[in-house]
Amino acid sequence: MLSMFAAFQIVTLVHLSQANPLLQNYYQIPVPRERLGYVYNRSSSAAPVHIDMFVCLQCADDRASLQPILDVADHYGGRLVRLVLHGYQVAYVKGSYLATVATRAVDHIDSSKTIAYIQSVLNSQEVIRKSPTNTSDADIVQILTDLAVNINIDRDKFQEKFEDKNVDNLCRYEMEMANSRGVYRTPTFLVNDMQILNFEPSWTFHNWTSILDSLLENYEIEDEPRPTCLPGERGCIVVQDRLPCVSAAPGLSNILSSLVTLLWFTSTLLTVTARDRKSVV
Repeated sequence: MLSMFAAFQIVTLVHLSQANPLLQNYYQIPVPRERLGYVYNRSSSAAPVHIDMFVCLQCADDRASLQPILDVADHYGGRLVRLVLHGYQVAYVKGSYLATVATRAVDHIDSSKTIAYIQSVLNSQEVIRKSPTNTSDADIVQILTDLAVNINIDRDKFQEKFEDKNVDNLCRYEMEMANSRGVYRTPTFLVNDMQILNFEPSWTFHNWTSILDSLLENYEIEDEPRPTCLPGERGCIVVQDRLPCVSAAPGLSNILSSLVTLLWFTSTLLTVTARDRKSVV
């Protein structure tokens, strides 16, 4: 039989769990204030194809897999394909967690430089992943700091963000989010939330287009060209403030505008000249 003290403990725990929502759902991952991941090239959230790449910045397979998927995103454009990179820490890979935190720190300082920093860290794997007896965590942090400074990130701001608890928490939340979506290795790709199980690091640009072309096959609207540029980009003409058409030659819109202005000026000048002649007669 339960002792009176044990029974009291059980009753107290049940009472607290009913009163405290945190105890009711102990395994709930904290909901972050911002979206997780790094959006490539400001691609549209309304794109018909969403790709999520979970990447360890200290794994050779991830380094080999990044450039092909960036090329694919550039090929289709941000209105068709939205690419989001997610940092994933592999426990047995030296420097993986520190590199993930460093990337989040750079993103908080200047998000336009995040992808460049990821590429820089991936290309510096041999420097970071030396023998454990030769490279300490402090050495790795110094290397990561220097890489940030190389892309014009202020050293003091980087170190401040690197030590920010919120930055650390976001890295942990992203890891747990990845685990909740069935990610347990890198690189892992999700296309429209479905994991690509047959992915290999040897995949090229053409492996990806063979999948995405079929997804975008019926996306093109009749009599309307498939968009390849974003509003605001140089040479991009917006049709009726709806969808951008295919990229025009740089400066074409300015030339057309100048021609219209010239025609208007010529017409006005001829009208005034004709009026003056009539008044003289």
